[in-house]
Amino acid sequence: MGITIREFKFSAADYAVLANLRTRIWPEHPTSAEDLRLDDKLYENSHYVLRRFMVEQNGETVGYGVFFHMPWLYDPQRFFINGGVLEQYRGRGIGQALYDHILRCMREAYDGNELHTWTTESRPFSIRFLEKRGFVEKMRNWESRLDTANFDFSRYAGVAAKVAANGVQIKTLTELLEEDPDAMRKLYELEWVLSQDVPAAREPTKVPFEDWIERHSEKHKGFIPEGNFIAVAADGDYVGVSTLWRSLGSDMLYIGLTGVKREWRRKGIARALKVRAIRLAKDMGDRVICTWNEQNNPMYLLNLELGFVTQPAEILYINELE
Repeated sequence: MGITIREFKFSAADYAVLANLRTRIWPEHPTSAEDLRLDDKLYENSHYVLRRFMVEQNGETVGYGVFFHMPWLYDPQRFFINGGVLEQYRGRGIGQALYDHILRCMREAYDGNELHTWTTESRPFSIRFLEKRGFVEKMRNWESRLDTANFDFSRYAGVAAKVAANGVQIKTLTELLEEDPDAMRKLYELEWVLSQDVPAAREPTKVPFEDWIERHSEKHKGFIPEGNFIAVAADGDYVGVSTLWRSLGSDMLYIGLTGVKREWRRKGIARALKVRAIRLAKDMGDRVICTWNEQNNPMYLLNLELGFVTQPAEILYINELE
């Protein structure tokens, strides 16, 4: 087979090669070197583990692999694992060699005993690979996309008034930062409350504020302060949020989290938040918005109502190692 599996160098050159490789393997979600570098920044000088690998054959990079702690589902022995091999090199045992290498590094260095990963229902070769190696499907998330170019805002002309009638204002984080010195801390606490209602394969863990703020600041080029829409009650309580994130590898925008506190639901707040986000995406140049929802999540039905189009489902797998 004549392959070499080496550690990722976290250099500009390696990030460029990896971004190109990942975009070829996952063309529906192009990525850039800057996207990857920003994602990795959370792991600098922290107790979270991140290990990347490159697979080379005859001087060409033909695959990649990674395993890392998930700060939002943290357990020191639980890791997310991901990787891929270029299509023309599949079926040669490269994926197996890469998987064995990652598994050995993870178990020997960190005593890892639980693997999480995902693929899409449109990749039967990946499904076969995972299930053959003991991965068990735990849940499915529907990916859906909205092309904002033809969105009919007239259908939702009354949503803001309905929310206002309940004593709630929709503000951007940019606006709140000018009037509320505790805006970032309050948004952090709101997202933690809401994340506990998001369907997940394991109980969520609270990311330390210092780690959260690293990603939620203008140091992270994907972060859009004016794309964070927050529902604020009359008493100043933050009761709902919908966030847009910028991809540096494409013109697509991603929804990070949309949610409303339980006692404030069924008042049209989530719909109003989404419409504001769609308006911004359109104003930014008719951007396409992409999001994911667990298949039984009511937010998925709201997205369909708004005109989001369902894409192949994302399948989440867990392998509880013996």
